[in-house]
Formats: sequence, structure tokens, C-alpha cells
Amino acid sequence: MTSVSHNIRMEAFLMLLLVGLPILSAYAQEKSYIPDNYELKNFKTDTAEINRLILQSQNTSTDSSIVFLQTAYKKSILAKYNYGAAQSLLGLGVMYGHSGAYDSSLNYYKRAYYYCYNCPEKQFRVLLWQDMASSYARSGNRNIAFICLYKALEEIKNNDLQNNRTLTATIYLNIATMLTADGQDNKALYYLRKAEALVKNRNIYLPLLYLNMANAYHASNIDSYLVYSKKELALGKKYGSREISMLAYFSIGDAYVDSKIPAKGIQYIDSGIALVTTSTNPVHIVQYNARLGEAYYQLGNFKRAKYFLDIAGSEGKRLGLTDDERFYIDTTLAAIYTREGNFQKALEKQQEYSKSHDSFLKAQKDSLINKLEVTYRTAEKDKEIASQLEGIKHRNSLIIVVSIIACLLVMLIVSMYFITKNRKQLQEEKILNLEQEKKITELKGMLQGEEKERKRLARELHDGIMGQLSAVKLSLSFLKRKYSVLNNANDFSEVLSNLDEAAKDLRNTAHNLMPATLSYHGLGAALHTFCDKINQSNELQIHFYMYGELPKLQSYFELSIYRIVQELIQNIIKHAKATEALLQINFFDEQLTITIEDNGSGFNTETVDKAAGLGLTNVRERISAFHGTFTIGRRNEGGTAIEIVFDTNYMKNEESYVNKSSNNG
Repeated sequence: MTSVSHNIRMEAFLMLLLVGLPILSAYAQEKSYIPDNYELKNFKTDTAEINRLILQSQNTSTDSSIVFLQTAYKKSILAKYNYGAAQSLLGLGVMYGHSGAYDSSLNYYKRAYYYCYNCPEKQFRVLLWQDMASSYARSGNRNIAFICLYKALEEIKNNDLQNNRTLTATIYLNIATMLTADGQDNKALYYLRKAEALVKNRNIYLPLLYLNMANAYHASNIDSYLVYSKKELALGKKYGSREISMLAYFSIGDAYVDSKIPAKGIQYIDSGIALVTTSTNPVHIVQYNARLGEAYYQLGNFKRAKYFLDIAGSEGKRLGLTDDERFYIDTTLAAIYTREGNFQKALEKQQEYSKSHDSFLKAQKDSLINKLEVTYRTAEKDKEIASQLEGIKHRNSLIIVVSIIACLLVMLIVSMYFITKNRKQLQEEKILNLEQEKKITELKGMLQGEEKERKRLARELHDGIMGQLSAVKLSLSFLKRKYSVLNNANDFSEVLSNLDEAAKDLRNTAHNLMPATLSYHGLGAALHTFCDKINQSNELQIHFYMYGELPKLQSYFELSIYRIVQELIQNIIKHAKATEALLQINFFDEQLTITIEDNGSGFNTETVDKAAGLGLTNVRERISAFHGTFTIGRRNEGGTAIEIVFDTNYMKNEESYVNKSSNNG
């Protein structure tokens, strides 16, 4: 049980260090950076206001912080203020990580990548990898977290940041913490000594260092563990840190409980509980109660032990503790009930745990359940045998055997029921997936049919009607040369001019039906050309930006994206009364993000799906066909903001699926 309690303590400490330190360092500097030669007429944003919003986000609740940071990010994009965008996205990643939304947290870090690497503050690159490590570690992907931390060290070396001793020591401490959690104490001590050499004269960092040192010695040297825990406690008291003092009290108390000195352990753990506040990590509360339960169990005070273990179990269930953490609590309770002779409760407690346990310590768990069941049944039968005549012993033994066989049969029937039920659910899910695939295939077929018809119309316009118009123009030009009197005929000249304008409009219509730039130069070039043509028409000024190396995608996918953007820009021209718009294409880590914003009149988000003439239903269907996400809303400054996100990995898998199906057919 000692090793499992250590896991609980290390999980809590990982949350303190891997989430706490990014907060200390993510806002370490407040310098402004505005690129040269930038002008955006109607989007005037003060960088001081952006910095103020970022600072406000650090002194309020999580929900309010997210609102401040999202506003700061939008203003940073409009001002092309990379420093503000990097800080805002890093902050959003930290906030969502605090809330346990690790997928959202990592998504914000991925979006921050471009701005961190295009910002003069090179330490943002280190913070990006450190913060990503935090989210990966807390979501259980520790291997990826290690890679991120070593990448952070690489950025420190590549960008000559070794003189930033605090930043370097922070990365060493994070690596050591994860190594300790994985039981690699010797490797952890190597990085801790490197961190100690960097911060030994900076007392504010020593409590965290000593906390790491203590945990690294926990498994191998209990005396060193106590020495560093007491050093940690002394510094926590010196600097008035409730959090550090609380953890130190618990570490010392935990050591005494592990050493079978429960009275002293209770004394120190109670001192730690006295420092708990409303902002204390709830994981700490669970571990305190669990260890108090273990201490009272060692003292033989089963009533107090059950009280604290029940609190730890119910709170741990609410927090979603892992199987091994709940195993520690439930097995201790089972041992108490066994010592009290309450074999029924002991059996129930162990079976309650076994329902949610998958394969962790399965052999040990099954063995314990079997022993408890035999003990329980033996005790029950002893009571019956004591109250009956000696002559029915054989009958009672037979009943026991029949009961066991009946229980086994019931267990077998129940198991078969759940297996059949699971198979049925899987089959239903498979049918649902096939229906969804069929729907998507039909929609793609419809889209491809539309594009085929567009190609046909474009060819007819270009090769047929355009050719006829050219022939008419040649004939009229010949008449003008043949009859000189027509040279001064204004009506005739106007006919020729109108004919030229009609040919130009027809050529543009054919191009819009099937843009040649898209076929020959790809999506980025086609969208850039499209924006240039809109700008030349003076109907709307579009600011176009593209970040990341956009690869060559499937032709029907690129064409669909082009149509989607074309439809949304036309909506702005027709309905928004806007003078300027922003079109941004961002490709990073196989994720394609399209952002469209304007400074127009906006709309009511509750009625947008019912608005006539916006064509959003067609847009949503196209995006849904490629498993993308579509978000639309009002900008705080007025106008509309749209974000479309595609996972291009899915497109690769989809193409592979289509090819495989074609080959099998």
C-alpha cells in the first residue's frame, strides 16, 4: 500500500509543479512587439489594452480569465501583434489545462506555435513546449510529455537562453518530477542536482527543489526523505507559503506512517490539514484523508480509520481517481472490515472496486476476493452448524457445494449476458457508422456532380459563346475598317465597347465556375487570386494571410474549400455592409484552420440558421462532409467572426478508404 500512496502523492505534486510553474513563467515579461509597415484602417487596436487584458486574466476566476484571453487574442490578430497572440494562446492553454480539458488545452498550444516562433521573445518557444508537457503529463501521455520537455531544453540551447537560470532550472525540475513519478529516482536526482546548481542562491525556488529531493529519496532512503521534507517545511514557514508548508507537513507525516509510527504521522498530517484553503488542490484532500485512514488503521482505531477512508473514497470517486489509487483506499477498508469480523462488508467493498478495475493487479485482486468469499461463507456456515444437530453435517456440506456451483452458474450467465450486450452495442455502432459513411459518400457524390456541371458550363461558355462573341467582334471591326463613315459613329463604337464588356464578364463567369489557378497552383494561390479580384472591384478590401506550408490536398477537397470561402465572402459583400475583411489560412500539425472576419453590421446568433439568403446550410453540409467544425459569432468590435477547422489526417484516411473500396469492388 506504500507504493500506491506514493503514486497518489506524486500525482498531486505533478499537478502542483507541471501546472503551477507554467503560470509563474508564462507571463514573465510584458514587452510590446508590433511589426513594421502595418496598417489596418478600421481595426485600430492599442497594444497597451491587449497587455492590460492579459494581466487582468491572471487575477480572476478561470471563466473570466478565458474571456479576457480570448478577447486579447482577437485584438492581437487584428493588430498583427504576435507577442500578444502568443501570450493569449499560451494563457488559454494553461486555463483549459486547469479545468481538465486537456484536448482543448493542447489545441490552443498548437495554435500558439506560429506566434511563439514568430515573436522576438525567444523564451516563448521554451514556455510553449513546457506547457504542452504539462497537458500531456496530466492527460496520461507521459512519453510525449518527456519529448516536449527535452525539446524545451533544446530551444534553450539553440536560442542562447542558458543565462536564464530560472527558466532552465524549471525545465530540470519538471523532468525530475516526472522521472520520480515513474520510479526512476536516480535519473531524477541527476536533474535535481543540475537545478540545484542553478537556483542554490535563489531561496524562493528552494522549497520546490527540496520537495523534489524528498520525493526522489522516498523509495530508497527514508532518512534523506525526512531531511529534505523538514528543510522544505522550514522554508515554507520562513516565506509564509501555506502550499509549501502544507505539502511538507504531509510528506513528513507520510514518512512516519510508512515507518509504522502512526501517532507522529497523524500529528504532522493534521498540521497540514490546518493549512488547507478553498483554493487547495482537491487531490491533496483525498490523499490526506487516505493516509489518516491508514494511520488510524495501524493504531487499531477502526472507527476513525473508516471515517477518513470513506471521505477519501467518495471525494476520489468524484474526482475520477485511477484504479490503483482507489485500490489503496478500498483494500484498506476491506482489511478493516475483515479485522472486525464483518466479512460481508469486506467482500462488498472489494467487489465494488473490482467492477471498475480492468487488468491492474488482477491476479492479486481475484485471489483476495476468493479468500474473502471463502472466509465469509465458512463463517456463515459455522453459525448454522453450531445451531443444528450433528447428524445433518453432510447435508450442510452438500448445500455449500450446490450454492457455490449455483453462484458460478449465475456468474457465468451474467457474464454471457454482458458479453452479448456489448457485441450488440458494437454491431449497432458499426451500422450507425456505415450509415454515416453512406450519407457522407452521397453528399460527396452530389458535390462532385455539381463541380462536374460547373466544368461543363465553363467549357461551353469559354469554347462556345466566347468564340461566337469573338467572331461577332471581328465582323464588326471589319465593317468599321471597310466603311470609314462608321469611324465617327458613336453608336457603333458603343456597341463594340459593350461587346468587349460582355466578353470580359463572360470570361470572369467562366473562371469563377472553374478557376484555373486552383488546378495548376493549389488552394493558397487560388484564394489569393480570388481576394485580389475582389479588392480590384472596390466592393470590399480583403486582407489575406497564410501561415504554414500548405501541402497539396485532394482536388475535390481543395475545390470544396474554395467554394466555401467564395460563398462566405459573397455573403459579406451582399449582406454585411462591410468595408474590410480578414481571410487567414493556418496550417499546423495536420490541422487546417480558416478564419474569416469582417467589420460589418453582424447578425443575431440565435437566428442565423433561419436567415434567408446567407446560404449557410450549404456551407455547413460541405464542411460536415469532410468532418470539419464550423463556428460563427459576433465580434466584440462589431461584425462577424467565422472559424472553420479541418483535420487533414482524416482526409488521408478517407482517401485510403475510398481507394481500398474501389479495389475491392
